[in-house]
Amino acid sequence: MDSQQAASCVQLDDEGDLVLLVRGVGKSGSGSSSFLVSSKILSLASRVFAAMLSPRFAEGRQLQEARQQGPDQWPIITLEEDDVVAMDFILSVIHFKADRLQTQIPLTAEEIANIAIHSDKYDFNGSLTPWITEWCGHHRFPVSARRRLRDMGYGILAAYLFRSPQLETMSAHFAKTMPPDFTETWEKYKLMECLPEEMWSK
Repeated sequence: MDSQQAASCVQLDDEGDLVLLVRGVGKSGSGSSSFLVSSKILSLASRVFAAMLSPRFAEGRQLQEARQQGPDQWPIITLEEDDVVAMDFILSVIHFKADRLQTQIPLTAEEIANIAIHSDKYDFNGSLTPWITEWCGHHRFPVSARRRLRDMGYGILAAYLFRSPQLETMSAHFAKTMPPDFTETWEKYKLMECLPEEMWSK
């Protein structure tokens, strides 16, 4: 990593030993962001990263080689087609830097759904438990008046991907006010493709 790249890198751990380069999709468009993180924290927070950073995989061997080269020799792991905003939130929370996100809170239904997708993808649900508990309640999930039906779908999607025990309660509550043709609205939103078909009829 050159000096210009280092300057633009979000330092979530001043003593970090790994850079995650997130190449964005979704709200983040085609942009990207890099984060200096702790491989130890990542491995503790996510079984996916624990496996990825083990010697069995190229990323883990890359990390070992960088450690042998000396301090500040950060290997770069690129995460393709991930939402930058969602990964920024998750990585900040697990590195105890949630305070830097205050300008983004409260989050929208779409942002929470995106976080759920990435949390499920990388197995961060355990590390996000306090946030998941706060979000996954029908009276707490942010449903906007303008996009009420869409946001209820995002709430069910988030609860499903977070494996929340409140999924059934949330689904039953939202279903009471959904019109019979609610699936026609849900089909317009790409994120809803992540909800299995059997959940659409519950």
